[in-house]
Amino acid sequence: MHSKFGLYGITALLLLTIMPFAAAQQEVGPETGSEAGAPAIPYSIPKQPPTDPSSPSSQDPQLVPDMIIIAGRVIKEDGSPPPFGTVIERDCGGTVIKEELVDINGNFNFLVGDVHRASSLFPDATENFSSDSAVTGGTGAHSQRNQQRMLKRNYPEDLPLCVVRARYSGYQSTFARLGFGQTSGYIDVGTIVIYPVTREKSTVVSAANLGVPEDARKELGKGRKALEENKFAKAEKHFKSAINNYPEYAHAWLELGWLYQRQQNNEAARKAYKEALKLDKFYVDPYIRLAQLSAMEEKWAETEEYSSKALDLEPPFFPEAYFLNALAKYNMDQLDSAEDCILRGIRLDSENNIPQMHLVLANILSKKNDPRGSMNAMRRYLEIEPDASDADHIRLLVKRFEKIAETSPSTPSTE
Repeated sequence: MHSKFGLYGITALLLLTIMPFAAAQQEVGPETGSEAGAPAIPYSIPKQPPTDPSSPSSQDPQLVPDMIIIAGRVIKEDGSPPPFGTVIERDCGGTVIKEELVDINGNFNFLVGDVHRASSLFPDATENFSSDSAVTGGTGAHSQRNQQRMLKRNYPEDLPLCVVRARYSGYQSTFARLGFGQTSGYIDVGTIVIYPVTREKSTVVSAANLGVPEDARKELGKGRKALEENKFAKAEKHFKSAINNYPEYAHAWLELGWLYQRQQNNEAARKAYKEALKLDKFYVDPYIRLAQLSAMEEKWAETEEYSSKALDLEPPFFPEAYFLNALAKYNMDQLDSAEDCILRGIRLDSENNIPQMHLVLANILSKKNDPRGSMNAMRRYLEIEPDASDADHIRLLVKRFEKIAETSPSTPSTE
């Protein structure tokens, strides 16, 4: 979805709400501890894992490629460790490999291509194994040489295209992309979040889009291309043509609404999004778009309502919904609920696609008289967006909050 356009527009509201606290330095009450409200810091795994002298890495370098160790952490949505038996999978273009069981704290750390991976304990039909790939026993040089050959053969050339996720019965998982750039060494993929599978009816792509005639699909594609080129009149013509060809085309209504939103015709956009929901009430994107519009108009009760509906349907894949829900709760003075919501969103946004969530957290903690926590949240935002248009303004606020924190009494964290 085209989320960032709307989110950046809302950010301006946040910067205004930090200022009163910074200006009223003498009125700051006792804080609740600098760690209580700050984003959870991912578990730190040693950058140099222990070496095993009998491992393939200490053997013939001609047989072993540059090694990659992938590490990270799995948590449930409330921040607690995952159930015992949670498995880490690596999916490379449809080939799924079970790599490792997480430990009791949810941490994992595996060598790519290792023959001792979890798949050797419980292989399934999704993996490509020959009979010798399960051979892990034996001693001496012959066994070590076999392991070296298997490590080289199992090392995927398409590793940058892989994703890492968690699997446990009854749960769904976010994922981490490995990406391009690093081809050897130690890769920390950060935090993966798992959620109970309780929202089976939600749809990321509307069910109303199934069976769409080819002519309507082509018109939608032409409209999206025109919109990318900022040819609004042409885009509107193609979107409406797609709808005329197939009136149940919920995605066409969604794109038409986005066109109107881009033109700041909020009322027309709202009508288009609602038409999409009439066709498919389990379609998540229109709820988020409606929440965006309501937030930009500072209609916080509506923002909370629409974003809550999105969260009821499919929270793991829409951190935008947490952002908007927390923003609405903050503006309705539901600070504890807002803080819980934004921390869930921050944990979910492992790729930092919505850095503004840290500004929401800063505002919440500012209102809760936690200058240190607010300052930490703003610093985290600057780490992610050091060259943002508002970076200088945020740096100024950080300096002001540093002075406040120096004179504010502190109490031990309750966490």
